[in-house]
Amino acid sequence: MMPTRVLLVRRGCPYCLRAIKAVLHVNKFLPDLKKIQIKDNFEWEEFGFKANPVMDRFDPKTFDGYPYIFIDGIEIEPTETNLLIIAIAKIVEDDLIMGVNLEGMTYPVS
Repeated sequence: MMPTRVLLVRRGCPYCLRAIKAVLHVNKFLPDLKKIQIKDNFEWEEFGFKANPVMDRFDPKTFDGYPYIFIDGIEIEPTETNLLIIAIAKIVEDDLIMGVNLEGMTYPVS
């Protein structure tokens, strides 16, 4: 079964670190079975092992999309950390235990 919530990252990628920070922040407000998985895509890049089923749709020679964020069928473009937190919170809002607190504001705003 393909995970529907996954963040694929590349080792040493500074943009991936921002995405990891955003996902970890939102994951605090999600139940365990609804959390976004964070996967290092090293095995696929280096050896062609498709350990992450979502990568079946990409060619290793042409894929250049880290961090790759795939949540409930939606691909999210990387952006500044706070904006990424807000975007992810809006997508998963039905599963949030409580609103995501970010710098004194709660997201998503209903």
